[in-house]
Amino acid sequence: MSLFEDDPGLIRRQEGQVRERAERAHAMRRRIESIHGVGVSPSRGVTVTVDSAGTLLALAIDDAPAELCDAIVAAYAAARRDVGEQVITASQDAFGDSFPGIERLRSLYGVPSPDVQLAEASDPRVHQRRL
Repeated sequence: MSLFEDDPGLIRRQEGQVRERAERAHAMRRRIESIHGVGVSPSRGVTVTVDSAGTLLALAIDDAPAELCDAIVAAYAAARRDVGEQVITASQDAFGDSFPGIERLRSLYGVPSPDVQLAEASDPRVHQRRL
């Protein structure tokens, strides 16, 4: 008799525990992704908002036009994607294109997958949004 034949309920209980843990992990990830932090300068003239990974989402500077603040946030996002693409390339050069950490790096740096990039490149609405 194998281990599995000795207690068929054991496997069902273990499967249930794995499913429950996966559901809790998924819920925790959704919760963490929805968390935003807000920081205000000592003078109260600058406010920044970041996501749970510390990525700059919004910037407000007293007496500065909203367009300037938006431009700074956009430049930051572009720089972050640029460095992410370089990190991904270095990782692929070292470990190959199928390195499992690549998708995590894409998520961390906000770099879309090549499939998404191709779809966006063929969608004229994407170009309109970027202007």
